[in-house]
Amino acid sequence: MPLEWAVADCCISAADVFDLLHGVDPMASFRGRYTSRKQAIEIIKSEGGLFRLCQKMADETGLQSGPEQTGAIGISHKTNRGRTLLICIQPGAWAGKTSTGFRVIKQAERAWHV
Repeated sequence: MPLEWAVADCCISAADVFDLLHGVDPMASFRGRYTSRKQAIEIIKSEGGLFRLCQKMADETGLQSGPEQTGAIGISHKTNRGRTLLICIQPGAWAGKTSTGFRVIKQAERAWHV
């Protein structure tokens, strides 16, 4: 599915998969609060960046930080393109939403699990 803000963006997509796997929606407190890229960026900035926003989501939903494991949610390392939320397919393989689908990378900066 193409990227659509608040429907299939980098955070919602990973949170949807995590919710389907574990019955926990890390994005619960942020759903409905934005409908555009501009609004998403405003929320991310107000939370101190995507890394801090992700830690807040984890804290609110009782997720634990830990080693990568299949089904974990994580955040990518910061690059010149920013960061994204990821789902661990298996250790050493993380999927993150792109504008046209998903991309697989080898490592997340931090992982959270139930």
